[in-house]
Amino acid sequence: MPACCSCSDVFQYETTKVTRIQSMNYGTIKWFFHVIVFSYVSFALVSDKLYQRKEPVISSVHTKVKGIAEVKEEIVENGVKKLVHSVFDTADYTFPLQGNSFFVMTNFLKTEGQEQRLCPEYPTRRTLCSSDRGCKKGWMDPQSKVPCVLLSLCTCLPCLVLSATGPLGPNHLSSTPASTPESDS
Repeated sequence: MPACCSCSDVFQYETTKVTRIQSMNYGTIKWFFHVIVFSYVSFALVSDKLYQRKEPVISSVHTKVKGIAEVKEEIVENGVKKLVHSVFDTADYTFPLQGNSFFVMTNFLKTEGQEQRLCPEYPTRRTLCSSDRGCKKGWMDPQSKVPCVLLSLCTCLPCLVLSATGPLGPNHLSSTPASTPESDS
């Protein structure tokens, strides 16, 4: 057949010729193969249950904790009630993962001789100020070198003040459990 075609070739079509044979032998062989194929597919689906096979889940969950926790505690010292501010950063209230577990801190270690006090923030462009106008109570610098909360207004030294713990010493368990009135009920 030549490579080019004429206009009359476009409107031509071909059909296949179907021949029907009436034979008991050929009909029996045809349906026998149909039953064999259908039986094999049904057996494979029902017995192996390949359509129900499940792959094991391979995944991981990564939890990242950011920020600080400011705790206001009322203590009685020499018969006088005092309000004590404590600041916990992520190193204080997170724990390394152990297997498939998740830990919530309910108690903490207290070091004798340590105290929380106000210190100037590490000086950066954002933490230094020239007047009290640029300072807002409760503001925290997201680029801070240490967790920092503005607890009092600026004194024109470092603008931010942080609550830090020092000096280091031996640890012992806190004598009071860390619980809230809501959790006791």
